[in-house]
Amino acid sequence: MMKKRKIILITLMLMAMSLPATVVAASPRLAVLDFELNDMTQLPRVPAELARVATLGPLVREAITNLGRVEVVPVPAEAYAKAKRGLEGYLFQHPEEAATMGKDLGVDWVAITELYKTSFLYAYLHVILVHVPSGLVAGETSISPRGLYREGTERAAQRMAETIDLWITHKTALSATGP
Repeated sequence: MMKKRKIILITLMLMAMSLPATVVAASPRLAVLDFELNDMTQLPRVPAELARVATLGPLVREAITNLGRVEVVPVPAEAYAKAKRGLEGYLFQHPEEAATMGKDLGVDWVAITELYKTSFLYAYLHVILVHVPSGLVAGETSISPRGLYREGTERAAQRMAETIDLWITHKTALSATGP
């Protein structure tokens, strides 16, 4: 009887050791906010620029989704409007409000985004990544579109998505390993 238990125990241990070393965890969840236009030019908010900005959020969300490591969660318009209190740029100054909205949405991360246009020649995609559980800013960067108008914008959106994805997957991996 004792020998049979040992054989069963050894068999179970061998089976457990043959399982993958990593535990499959749920993908980190991210809310990517629509890009706001922070236009400092002498002729701000022209229709072509507003149309350009409207394409950025969907481009970044699609690119992050296609990378397959982070789950992108849609942000209801009313939740976004409530969080930014009707003020453009408010969440850049108050990332804790984005974290509060993120808790309501059940996400781990919120990407606050804008197109910062300093002149007719220079514009930057700007993002602040907020870690929702802590309410702290986990990263911030700007990427400048290079090249032709549409193609440059699409490439910059792709680079922004890759940067956000890398930050989240790296920080999630670090937190999973413990202190």
